[in-house]
Amino acid sequence: MNCQTNLKLPLKELSHNGVMNKAKTLDEKLLDLLKEDGNQSAAGLAEIVGSSQRTVQRALRRLMDEGKIEHVGSNRFGHYVIK
Repeated sequence: MNCQTNLKLPLKELSHNGVMNKAKTLDEKLLDLLKEDGNQSAAGLAEIVGSSQRTVQRALRRLMDEGKIEHVGSNRFGHYVIK
């Protein structure tokens, strides 16, 4: 097994249907990363967590809709703030 496969196994083990817990785990990872550095881009976060940029964008939008984070500033130079 390669390193990337080992990282994805816990996500599948946490979930009985493979969907809900994976999204929750991704959200938790993103929140942790944004607590450390809110200036991360979606592309940078995607590379760190091993997901596509679009998946991370959807997760960030979900976190904003849930009121857990806020994006402050412009799209290009803004940053995320944990609420």
